[in-house]
Amino acid sequence: MGLNIEIQRQLDKKIRKNRLPRKILERFMDSFSIIAETEKTNAFDIKRLQTEKGVFFRLRIGSYRSIFRISEKALIIEDIDVRGEVYKRWEQNL
Repeated sequence: MGLNIEIQRQLDKKIRKNRLPRKILERFMDSFSIIAETEKTNAFDIKRLQTEKGVFFRLRIGSYRSIFRISEKALIIEDIDVRGEVYKRWEQNL
């Protein structure tokens, strides 16, 4: 059955304006497709992030990180960026 993949509006703008390297974006999207289909996270470098707003996950590919969460029906991608920037922006939006 699998989960739907949803991209937050801020990340969607970044993608449309080509602010992420194409190869990095493709690698993340391939990983998210596998996670959404199997709902298993143990095949990737993923860590759980516990916050007051709920449970989020961090996916690492090289020097880039993505913050995402999983709901009952969707894998929601919050952001993708280099390590320092993704955490700063994510913490501001919590």
